[in-house]
Amino acid sequence: MRLGSPAGLLSRSPPKLKNLRYRHRTRGLPFSHAEFIAFNSPFTLDDLVSQLRFTPAAVAADVKVAFRRFLTYRPINEFEFFFESIGLPPSSSPAAASYRDIFPSDEARLLASVSALVHFGFPWTKLGLLYREEPSVFSSEPRLPRNWGIFVIVDEAVIAENLKYLTKLGMEEQKVGPFILGCPDLLGFDLENPSVAMPEYLNRGGLDKNEVTSLSQRYPYVMGKNKLGNLPGMMRAMDLHSWFISRIWDGNYHYLSSSFVSAAPHDTAIESGFLQGLDRVKRLKEQFVDNKLEFLLGIGFGENKITVRTFSLINSTKDQLQEHFDHLLEMGIE
Repeated sequence: MRLGSPAGLLSRSPPKLKNLRYRHRTRGLPFSHAEFIAFNSPFTLDDLVSQLRFTPAAVAADVKVAFRRFLTYRPINEFEFFFESIGLPPSSSPAAASYRDIFPSDEARLLASVSALVHFGFPWTKLGLLYREEPSVFSSEPRLPRNWGIFVIVDEAVIAENLKYLTKLGMEEQKVGPFILGCPDLLGFDLENPSVAMPEYLNRGGLDKNEVTSLSQRYPYVMGKNKLGNLPGMMRAMDLHSWFISRIWDGNYHYLSSSFVSAAPHDTAIESGFLQGLDRVKRLKEQFVDNKLEFLLGIGFGENKITVRTFSLINSTKDQLQEHFDHLLEMGIE
């Protein structure tokens, strides 16, 4: 009879406790870590236990003996237990395969990063969210967050969106995770709705005034208002993404705060020209006006006359425009 089968008569508790003792005593993991792993990896444990065979008369003592004997002669890949315990599905074995060893206890940086995160309040079972988005967090020197409580109260989707936003801004993927750990209060920022005004925002960001004037002349279609959520597209449209992300990386992430963004004045003449043009187009009952405007703003256009004239000349839907745009990017055209 297989202990892991539905017909198994023995409790799962002995294997879990044996798993806990093995990780704490034999592998030298801190007790709390061993406990988290042992009691949050049921599928991997079931798979392991299903390899043990017993007679119908087997009792709990037989489980302990069989488990000890199995672990003695058949080393197991403990990363599979670890990854399941932090919230990754059991099928995430490729993640375990990314480590040359099979014992997490031998990965000093991994344990240091995990210990730091857990110590500062990050739920163990949600560590997988960070691993999915930025595995480099677990292989770099741990940077202890100052406002650690935000990891507990911020929704998973918000964390994922913020990580994605920094990547879109141009930050290297392997740096995003460590950067977030160094300034977790960034996760409390609204990176979507605040209004950004160009070129005034560039002036506040420390760009040389002559350069700002030159950019206004070279990229007039970017000028005017836009949402902060579209800032990555605006920076790329002006070829400023490398400069801007370097400013953010150097400690100026407050450039993304609503207070900093809203403090920049805006050109009322540009705004007036945009609103008049938009009203005129809508009175002509053009199709897909809002969708086309949303697409153009997303790729870096600002709220100005040029933008109004541009979406008046295109007839595709937002999805069709996005498909064509993505195709151009795949071809290397920026």
